[in-house]
Amino acid sequence: MLSESSNVSLDIAYDVRDLGDLSVLRGRIGLLAISTSSPLFMDVGSEDVDKLLSKLFELDPEAVLLKENRGGSRLFDGSGVIGEEIPAVLGRTVNSVGVGDVYTAVMVGHQSHGWSCAAWRGAQAATEYSGSTFPDDIRVGVQRQLSLDVSVVQGLGGIFRT
Repeated sequence: MLSESSNVSLDIAYDVRDLGDLSVLRGRIGLLAISTSSPLFMDVGSEDVDKLLSKLFELDPEAVLLKENRGGSRLFDGSGVIGEEIPAVLGRTVNSVGVGDVYTAVMVGHQSHGWSCAAWRGAQAATEYSGSTFPDDIRVGVQRQLSLDVSVVQGLGGIFRT
């Protein structure tokens, strides 16, 4: 059981079909992340993404991340304003299992720098993760990516793997 003062961040993937299930967390959510491949998105947002976003914002999160898979991602602030549009890197994908989880986990881990910076960091880590199945290579690649200032990554229009 969560204490009354606890805040949570959630990646809505496959276990949530009704946002009403999350209503007990209203006002205590940092990040709500959702993938366009999730059943909830397919049920509620595939025809009208604004309808889904409206329902997500009823939970009063600090931020919402819409992971559009190979279409990139969009970060909305708590009022529903798009704060960032982060492009996808359309290159050779070696490892697709868990890429979205890496994105969200790294983003939550960097939230103290603000959700915008955190979203770019998550995208950087996910890009590196998708390019290899070798943990040491992923670690080195992520360390290299995260050594770049976020403004540099933004100025380049995203990250690129060689």
